[in-house]
Amino acid sequence: MIATARVTKDVADDFVARLHRHHDATIGCRFIVGAWDVTRDKLCGVGVVGRPVARAIDQESVVEVNRCCTDGT
Repeated sequence: MIATARVTKDVADDFVARLHRHHDATIGCRFIVGAWDVTRDKLCGVGVVGRPVARAIDQESVVEVNRCCTDGT
């Protein structure tokens, strides 16, 4: 069973560094959601949500998923 919970930026950065070969950690973020495999008590995915990269988009009312990384679970 998979459950979601907030995780810290340090935990998400470590997860992305271990599993995401072609992207570094994000500079900043608004919030991070983690996906937990409850049966194994293991983090199996993170979604890092932050400001839109394009400056023309409203930076206050729009968010963008900057990283989405899973271990394949």
